[in-house]
Amino acid sequence: ARVADWTYDLKAQGKESVELMINDLGIIPTFNEKYYFVSNEGSKYYEGGRVYFFENHGGSPPSNWLVHDQLGDITLGSWFGTGQVLCAV
Repeated sequence: ARVADWTYDLKAQGKESVELMINDLGIIPTFNEKYYFVSNEGSKYYEGGRVYFFENHGGSPPSNWLVHDQLGDITLGSWFGTGQVLCAV
């Protein structure tokens, strides 16, 4: 297994497949609470050490987010810290 990539794995699957995935994994809408680390175009970091991750916002990210991209209900952001990692197999 490896860290899933936003562009090469999630976006490549498309919105419908990602919606099924988040439902199957029980990734419910939260706001600044439950996020999953991914890479983006092969990179773990944005700038200044901010790590890429996504959260299910039901399609409406909070105003305090630096939004890099959206795919259906999930939002790609970046910040510092630790959390769960979404893996691809």
